Amino acid sequence: MGAIAIGGSIYFEKPFIERNATADFFPTLAFFGVTLGVIYMIVKGPFQNEFKRILLSFGPTADVKENVTQLGLVVCLIFYFFLAGTDKIELEQPKRAKKPGKTPSFPLATTSFHKDRKSKRELPNIVAIQAESFFDVRFMHPDLDSSILRHYDHAKRNSTYFGRLNVPAWGAYTMRTEFAFLSGLPEDVLGHHKFNPYLQLASAPFWTIAHNLKALGYRTVCIHPFAGTFFNRKKIFPNLGFDKFIDMAEFEKEDQFGPYISDIALGKKVIETLTTEDEPLFIFVITMENHGAWPLDRLTKSGIEMPPKQSWPLGCYSLSHYLTHMKNTDQMIGNLTQHMSATKKDSILCFYGDHMPNLQNAFRKTGYTDHKTDYFIWKNYGFRSREFDTSVDTLGRLILDAGLNDRKDTHTEINNEAITG
Repeated sequence: MGAIAIGGSIYFEKPFIERNATADFFPTLAFFGVTLGVIYMIVKGPFQNEFKRILLSFGPTADVKENVTQLGLVVCLIFYFFLAGTDKIELEQPKRAKKPGKTPSFPLATTSFHKDRKSKRELPNIVAIQAESFFDVRFMHPDLDSSILRHYDHAKRNSTYFGRLNVPAWGAYTMRTEFAFLSGLPEDVLGHHKFNPYLQLASAPFWTIAHNLKALGYRTVCIHPFAGTFFNRKKIFPNLGFDKFIDMAEFEKEDQFGPYISDIALGKKVIETLTTEDEPLFIFVITMENHGAWPLDRLTKSGIEMPPKQSWPLGCYSLSHYLTHMKNTDQMIGNLTQHMSATKKDSILCFYGDHMPNLQNAFRKTGYTDHKTDYFIWKNYGFRSREFDTSVDTLGRLILDAGLNDRKDTHTEINNEAITG
């Protein structure tokens, strides 16, 4: 509409200045040439660092609330646009390989993760699941069904680590939590990159736990049942250390539950990957089923009838949908832990929520304001349970630690009666 309005005004309105000869257009062309040239030099050229220093002198801090109050919304957005495009993170990063096709070397984190194992065949499989909008919903209100997360409860009770988790986002911006988990970097060191770390930081090889595990002999796989072009993940994840990226193209139509691929189908894809690969695996999973939005008819296409209004938990239909999806998430956890317990291959399962769900009506009714999600790190060998509240950027180190301790030849058995009765 804006383009039509501009084009119409140019065509129909009489110009203030008559241009009858070709030379009359030169001043206008020169003006636009200079303007676009200056913009280019600020964004990509020699002025970018100087312009960045000028913007920073106004005091933008990457604290949205503070900056909007200080600078106003429009100016704040302009500042963030230019700073995100020019700011360089103050961390030592590997340079691009000089020869095409050459993989850059990355410094390994100091770890004895592999020292006690004779070959890479003995390295444990590691599955890390970033669950969309997951938190222990029972914290919200005591009247909610306590059995809604029974598989989750069982895994948590038998986990090496579990607890509440600080994450860098609320209600959206999954990629911020993804990047924190993979890179091990808290968002306060990222500056203006924290709003979308994939925009620039991941456009070149960037160290993550996936690079570290690859160097130890792992094959690294990312599974995300959505379009691989979204946030450009299909191109970015190789830079983050992944050998293979599986997106929604490798799922079937019947795998969908509600608007997205179900967590149960996603769990089956993880099990399929675990059973078809001989190398030790690091599988990073980004779920989709619990992603918003939450319209009233969200589940009707999946054959789920909306319960009557009087039965909506806390009077919120969005919360009713959310709890329905949570049952699938919980079943995925049960399927994975049972599969890993039945195999002789040492396996680690890390499960955590990326951010709180956008269920504002339910939160307003209950007064629930905690932004933390929940996590556990479970394994099928050994046992040492510790409740430990932490932040998502530490989970990679906790996974490595969990892989080192209490290694035994016997495997943890799942008590089916405890979780199916």
